[in-house]
Amino acid sequence: METRLHSLEQHWDHPPLSLPPESRKFGKKTKPKASNTASMEMRRILIRVVNAQSELFAYQASQCRWTKPRPLWSQGAELYGLSLDRIHCALDLADSQCVKEIADSDGWP
Repeated sequence: METRLHSLEQHWDHPPLSLPPESRKFGKKTKPKASNTASMEMRRILIRVVNAQSELFAYQASQCRWTKPRPLWSQGAELYGLSLDRIHCALDLADSQCVKEIADSDGWP
């Protein structure tokens, strides 16, 4: 999961290849618009929250394994899996929302 999140962070840190030819030709960097920067910052914050939440779920599942009887441990592992699925769904939703906001604000810088 961490690899997936890291690759998503890299995607948002690098500008797209579809920059205007004049800015690519002379090595000029275009500044992102304020709304795009805010969306990207929201995305980075969300990634940090998801990382922290998944670590918490992993810790809770491991504690359940060592302190609870076997049926409760398997139930904890199942809940951990469901929680990760929910996190991924929320992350996908946030991705689509950020992309929509960027598209609504005249596209990529």
